[in-house]
Amino acid sequence: MDALLVRPPLADLYRFIAKVDAYPVSADELVELAREVKAPRSTIEFYKSFGRLGRFADRADLINRSEQVEFMRQAEKDMPDDSPSVPQED
Repeated sequence: MDALLVRPPLADLYRFIAKVDAYPVSADELVELAREVKAPRSTIEFYKSFGRLGRFADRADLINRSEQVEFMRQAEKDMPDDSPSVPQED
């Protein structure tokens, strides 16, 4: 699943990030911790979407990469629809 498709509110991510004590941390470790602290399902799915390649050096890295996804989502949402419109038949 793509991180852009999972939409946890940034406030939920910030609350969860505040509970992460040890760095560097992998996405798999974040998923495990999120389950332990009973984070919202959307937060768990968000970090699952990073896959095995997701590794965060420190808190700033984790915050920045989590925010980047939100900013990319917002930019995608604000882009005009490029799909061609099909004329309606009468």
